Amino acid sequence: MNTQKFEGRVALGLCRTTSGLMTLGLVALGLMTLGAAQAQSVLTVAFMGPLSGSLKALGEEKRNGALLALTQAGDRFNKLGYGLRLQSFDDEATVDVGFLQAQRILALPEVLMLVGPINSNVTQTVSAFFSKAHLGIVTMSTSAQITEAGLLNVNRMVSRDDAQGPAAADFIAGQLGAKTAYLVDDGTPLGKDSLESVEKRLAKKGVKVLGKLSLNLYSDFKLALEPLVKAKPDVVYFSGFYDVATGLLKRMREAKLSSVLVGTDGLDNPAFTRELKTLAEGVYYTNVVAPPAAYPRAGAFINAYRAKFGHDPSSYSVMGYDSMTVALSALEDATVRAGGKPTREQVERALRTVKLGETQTLTGEVRFNAKGDRLKTSVYILKIGSDLLRRVSLSMGVTPP
Repeated sequence: MNTQKFEGRVALGLCRTTSGLMTLGLVALGLMTLGAAQAQSVLTVAFMGPLSGSLKALGEEKRNGALLALTQAGDRFNKLGYGLRLQSFDDEATVDVGFLQAQRILALPEVLMLVGPINSNVTQTVSAFFSKAHLGIVTMSTSAQITEAGLLNVNRMVSRDDAQGPAAADFIAGQLGAKTAYLVDDGTPLGKDSLESVEKRLAKKGVKVLGKLSLNLYSDFKLALEPLVKAKPDVVYFSGFYDVATGLLKRMREAKLSSVLVGTDGLDNPAFTRELKTLAEGVYYTNVVAPPAAYPRAGAFINAYRAKFGHDPSSYSVMGYDSMTVALSALEDATVRAGGKPTREQVERALRTVKLGETQTLTGEVRFNAKGDRLKTSVYILKIGSDLLRRVSLSMGVTPP
């Protein structure tokens, strides 16, 4: 893929693109963002996420949500004498490209803060790099290590990965009333790490773990799952991505095993239900975000998003919207305090001290602790219904460590 560079005040950024059409769309978004404020001084917020490749849809959904929030805040900033601009950077969900884009962002003094990235490995890499330049970040990446690093510039909008495992174990023992469980991972480091926290919590809850195993796409599922089939657990807990979970569930049902499958957010992909069809009915999984309709104040947002982009928003769109809402709250505060255009360091400090009430965002109150973790978040248990739609079965409040 080629790196395209666009000069001029309406360009959204230095982005890797997969087609000229994509590039044209980015420039058009830049025009929409500036609007009538082109004659004013402009405050620029960067967005970083996957805008090409297999995770392109997630990146675009979050960016769209962020752009909608920025557009709606235009009048507020016009009164301060400033226009707003969103400048986008495609990290392709990879560390190498993300670091390259981070270097480009820091070379643009007009960029005052960043919304993103989405992928934890990219966030871990660029956040340390940005920290030296005091560039504040509002992210929805979930790795615990991101905030454990203690960087002032990092602020997380969602629950950490280490909250999902215990929440799943509590659900398995409580709501499902399971007495036995079998633990399966997809062989990835993330998958294995999650199993450890689940196993410890299940033991505390009195649920007996009958066995553990690792699978991958190339596993002989029939042979590998023989011990699980013989064990007949009440619940199979799967930690990993949908591609391996698909083979796992197919084999379970072929073997007439009625165990409930409970998974991680790696199952939150349309391909899972598309391939499994009715076999996916009744599957549960955890996530740090919920479908837009699950948020009580999201009605107006859903309508505005649909009107602007021509399709319904996703949970990532909601978090993009709220992430930008938080970013702009800090930017407004820093601008007022500075009596003019603020510095990156002033915006960084304002981000960490943001205080938004329950009704000021779609997802509720926003404040950050000293590490940059949001003080009030949730882990959602979602269930796939007979219509193959995902709905919130349970919401569990989480306080960061």
